[in-house]
Amino acid sequence: MKRITGMTVAAALLLSQAQAQSTAATWRVAECYHTEEDGVLCTMAYTPRSDVSGQYWRPTSFAVASASGATVNGSWIRIGDGEWNEHWSKPTDYFGGVPVSVHVLFKVPKSMTVFRAMSVDGTRFANVPIRGATGAAPAAPAPVKLPNTQAVIGGKAYTISFANCKPAASGAYACSSTVTPNR
Repeated sequence: MKRITGMTVAAALLLSQAQAQSTAATWRVAECYHTEEDGVLCTMAYTPRSDVSGQYWRPTSFAVASASGATVNGSWIRIGDGEWNEHWSKPTDYFGGVPVSVHVLFKVPKSMTVFRAMSVDGTRFANVPIRGATGAAPAAPAPVKLPNTQAVIGGKAYTISFANCKPAASGAYACSSTVTPNR
C-alpha cells in the first residue's frame, strides 16, 4: 500500500511540473487601436519561458471590461502571421524565450478610449489605452515627484534625483534621472 501511494504522489508531482512548465509564460500588450468598423484590435506578445508544444487559444480566452463594466470576450484571434479564426487558433509549437505576436479583436464601441481591465490567458492588465478612439482621449498622467536616493556604484557614493516621473502600466515609473557624485 505504501509503495502504491508513493508512486501515486510521484506521478502527481511529475504531472503538475509538466503542466506548470508548459503554461509558464509572460504576456505584454503592445497596442490596442480602433479598426475602421469592427471594434478594437489588440496586439500582444506571448513569450513562453520554455519550449511549448501544441499551444492554442480561443478568442474567449481574452476579455476586456466594457464602458459599463460588463465583460466582452475576444471575437477573432490570429497568431503571428497566421489566419484569423473565430473559434480556435491552430495548435502551434513555440520556442522558450522567443516572443510571438497574438492579435485579438474585441467588438466594442468607438467611444471607448481605454480598457479599464483586460484579462489575457489568466494575466490581468489595467487601464490599457485604445489608440484612435473617437471619444475624448484619456488625460496624460501627471508627473510624480519621487524623492532623491543614495547609491554606491563602484565603491563611490552618488545621489540620484528623479524628474518628470510618469506611472507605467506595469506599476513602475518612467523618469529622467541625474546621478551626482557625493563629495
